[in-house]
Amino acid sequence: MAVENDNNSTTTALHTSINGQSATTRSFGSVIAIEAIKTLVLRLWDIKKQQQSMEDERDSLLQQLNLAYLQGQMHQFLDDGQDDKGYQINPELTLIRRTGHKRWNYSLSCQELEAELKEHQRHEQQNGAASYLQEPAFWEI
Repeated sequence: MAVENDNNSTTTALHTSINGQSATTRSFGSVIAIEAIKTLVLRLWDIKKQQQSMEDERDSLLQQLNLAYLQGQMHQFLDDGQDDKGYQINPELTLIRRTGHKRWNYSLSCQELEAELKEHQRHEQQNGAASYLQEPAFWEI
């Protein structure tokens, strides 16, 4: 069973061939199962689109919030939280600003070592010296 998307990712088609059986030779029970699978996959597709839309909205809202903070508007309109990094929105909700992750910049010699390490890893993978563990399978829409 395979899921196909067109180039615009607006439609999804599900092949209903199971073990080489044609639609006319499958039993009524397997047709119900196929319809249930189609329904599940289509619902997962809808959820994936909603999640992407919400992620885009979240990013936009966080950008606006960060801009307001950088412009000094947070102190004008909101009371500081207990640790001077938070803003009391209401009695049940405090907005806390956490510091970002460190982005390290390494020297050219470190970058060369990293490239050399990656080359050694590729070589060991190709000649069988490296080992791996197979992670569990997962579904992707």
